[in-house]
This record gives sequence, C-alpha cells and structure tokens, in this order.
Amino acid sequence: MALRVAQARFINEQAGQSLVELAISLPVLLLIVLGLADVGRAFYYTSAITNAAREGAIFASRQPAAGDPLVAQHACNETGFAAYNTACPGLGATRTCNVSPCTAASDVTVEVTYDLKLITALMAQRILPAGADTIHLRAASKFPVVAQ
Repeated sequence: MALRVAQARFINEQAGQSLVELAISLPVLLLIVLGLADVGRAFYYTSAITNAAREGAIFASRQPAAGDPLVAQHACNETGFAAYNTACPGLGATRTCNVSPCTAASDVTVEVTYDLKLITALMAQRILPAGADTIHLRAASKFPVVAQ
C-alpha cells in the first residue's frame, strides 16, 4: 500500500515535465522544419529562374532586335510565377551583348534575378540581422546570336 502511494506521488510530481520539454523543444523543431521548407523552395525557384534565363537567352539569340522588356517578359512567361504575359513580381531580367548592337558575330547573355521571401522570416528576424528575410537568387545563360 505504501508503495502505491509513493508511486502516485512520483507520477504527480512528474506531470508537468513533458509540457516543459515540449515548450522548450517545439520552437527549435519548427525552425528546422520551416528551414527545410525554405531550402526546398529555394531549390525550386533556382531551377525555375535557370530555365527562364536559358529560355530568355534562346529568344534573344533568335531575335536580337527584340528589346529588353520583351526578353524579360519571355523569361517571366517561362517561370510560371504569374499569368501569361503579365508582370512577375520580384523577378528581374537583363539582356547584354558582348558587341553593340547585337549581330550574328556576338553572344547574348540573359541574367534573371529573383528575391525569395523566406517562410522562416518571422522567426529569423529575431535571430538574424535586418534584411536576412530574403534570399537573392540569380541565374544567367549565354547563347550566340543566330539571326540578323
């Protein structure tokens, strides 16, 4: 009988321990899970803007007279971040030729940039310095001009 009373007292003394352990470990676990989600999103967006830079460079190499806004719109359409022929928020695309104006003897380079907002920004802004809530992604592609 005395043993059961001692066991009951021990169980009652340990009742809040699990709650305290959960309260201490839950923010760390959430930061890890959301950090993994951010890594996956960064990989996806990097792949998308790499394809957009490649597609924009192909378009610019076939139509060297096309202006920068048209090349940027073509790159935006490739990403799928926005509806077709609408502006992509946060996406920037620039076209440069190694010879001005772009001719058949030159190469055209298209660089696409994107500012990825992190999911963990609310948690990270408490720990990291200001401005650490975005990742600047960049991709470039270079093709020879094939049309006049």
